[in-house]
Amino acid sequence: MPQHHNLRRYALLLQIILVTQFALAFLRVFATSGMWGFQRFYIFNLRYIPAGVFALIILTALSPWLLLKRIHSSRISHWWALVGIGLGILRIAEQLTHNAIGDYFLANGGIILFILYFSIIYQTARSQKWVCGNMVTTGIAIAIMLDTALRGALWTLDLSWQPGLWPIIVVTILSVTLAALSFVIKPKNGQTLTSPKRPLAWSIILIGFYFFFAQHLFGDISRISQNTGWKPETSLFFLLAGNLLGVLGTYWRVTYKKKSLRLLPWLFFLGAIAVTLGARGWQYVIALYLVEITNNIMITIVLSTVFSAPGDKNILRTKKIYLLNFVTYILLLITFYTTGMSDMVFIIIGIIVAEIFWKTISVNASLPVLTPSHHKAWIGVFIVLLLPLVFIPLNVKRNQLAIDPLIIPPNGSINVMHWNIHQGIDAYGKLSLPQQAAFIRENDVDIVSLNEVNRGTLWSGGTDALLWLSHELGMYAAYGPAIGHMSGNAFLSRIPFEKIETKLYSAQTTIFPSGCITVDVSLGSQVLHLTSTHVLWSNIDLAKKDFENRNTGNLPERVKLFHDLVSACVNVSEPYLLLGDMNAKPETAAIQVLRTAGLTDAAEANLAGDTFTWPNPLQRIDYVFGSQEINFESYQVTPGTISDHFPIGVSLSLQDKLTNKENSNLTNFP
Repeated sequence: MPQHHNLRRYALLLQIILVTQFALAFLRVFATSGMWGFQRFYIFNLRYIPAGVFALIILTALSPWLLLKRIHSSRISHWWALVGIGLGILRIAEQLTHNAIGDYFLANGGIILFILYFSIIYQTARSQKWVCGNMVTTGIAIAIMLDTALRGALWTLDLSWQPGLWPIIVVTILSVTLAALSFVIKPKNGQTLTSPKRPLAWSIILIGFYFFFAQHLFGDISRISQNTGWKPETSLFFLLAGNLLGVLGTYWRVTYKKKSLRLLPWLFFLGAIAVTLGARGWQYVIALYLVEITNNIMITIVLSTVFSAPGDKNILRTKKIYLLNFVTYILLLITFYTTGMSDMVFIIIGIIVAEIFWKTISVNASLPVLTPSHHKAWIGVFIVLLLPLVFIPLNVKRNQLAIDPLIIPPNGSINVMHWNIHQGIDAYGKLSLPQQAAFIRENDVDIVSLNEVNRGTLWSGGTDALLWLSHELGMYAAYGPAIGHMSGNAFLSRIPFEKIETKLYSAQTTIFPSGCITVDVSLGSQVLHLTSTHVLWSNIDLAKKDFENRNTGNLPERVKLFHDLVSACVNVSEPYLLLGDMNAKPETAAIQVLRTAGLTDAAEANLAGDTFTWPNPLQRIDYVFGSQEINFESYQVTPGTISDHFPIGVSLSLQDKLTNKENSNLTNFP
């Protein structure tokens, strides 16, 4: 009997791991398909977005009402099996579909079943003592680590976005395992379910904050790379190491002494402050570890306390908490992204989490916490967890510093491309970074200007587009933030950068600020200056009011924005290229500002005419401009659907003349 008891424990642990990993994928797919698949694929009616969100909210609110009842009134093992099977079916279906609407609603259903699953966990834990808090938090923490390892092994690409048959096979195996585990666990119907008294019941709301942290700190490969400057494989190693420490934190032996427990929220809050105030390098890593370890310990204590606390029969309170958890998570996402991914959100969360935990241990600090089993199988679990820590970083491609630089002979031609990559999403709402990388590689491009580059945010499936493209193509990378790391401009280059400069030139009060990034590269004896920019809307209401006007560039405020662009970023006194999505037609006053500044349109220089770069409706709004020293040898626009814009490719060389800087060093003799 004890062996069967332990088998159920391990089966439950593995099932929690799989369910949580599925949930993390569902959340990424839901956010990405909802953000892009509908907004950009215009043949669909946009009412599907609010319909999906409305269905998710309603069903999320109803889910606990279906299950959080008197346990003896329903066969909980049947519910358990049905939810496990349902999650597996939805995960396989989401992997099979290649349609944004399908992804959106399938992920919606997966999120609902995820909430149902943890309603069952809560119900079982409150009636059967073998389900304890540290088991649940350990399963979630391991899932976060394995999710990080999975995306790291695929170089930050989610399994949901992988083409071919092998991802379907992997997901099918995991789904069958998930369903089979339901029949191994076989939870028994228990006694009447109760709810812990206030404020213990409300402490469950920490789960919503926890998942936000899991997505944007504990599993964010991009963030740790940006804040340390380390090689990608090194960053991934330390991120996985932090995840492993978080798992170990769920097994921290707790003795309920108020002095020791009250230190935890202070340490957690200290780490949140350090992350928010811009800690870098080892300071950032230490702060991240501090937040992850203390957060996992606090969640373990809270769940163990809630699961074992005396309660009353007012289960309605717990049902409300489940809905509040979901609403809290959504509000956190909205706040985080509408504030341009402001790190101040972490301090706010730190205050709330610390306060909730403090209140929890203050109300009833004498309750015991279930400590982990000393069974030998747990040793095997942690040995298995060490494998991703060692082997996954070895799969990461080499760092860009190891790139063999391209040497351009004097007056030699180079191939330059400009492309708005739509955050790495195609015209149908699917991640298309592999296809975009293949296109760049096939065209033998030396320098690429990119707009709408995402640095690992949820609405692009958590993928750092610039980092992924840099290492996939073996090119140097430079990033210029516009809306922070949510979206910006970038360069990829086979030629080393000699200088990188970034600026914002639109008003700081603008909803979507416009920025530019300028890089210098050496072409023989001369230096070429390149600027990439995306001229966004300074007034979103006017943009929505008149679709034609927002792309004609004749509005006075749009013309002023182009004057600001020229003043801040353009320098025609030396060999210079300006590339970007200007959101204005060629004949407009806004584009005339650039011509007046001394720039030549590459399309007009090659008699290419009004070659369309934007299909909805057909317009030319993306450009490559050059100063008088630039000799445009070819110009080509390639239609396609792997982004919502068409890429522009030009071949160019510098005219046989010295730069102004070199001219100034010559001495005139009579």
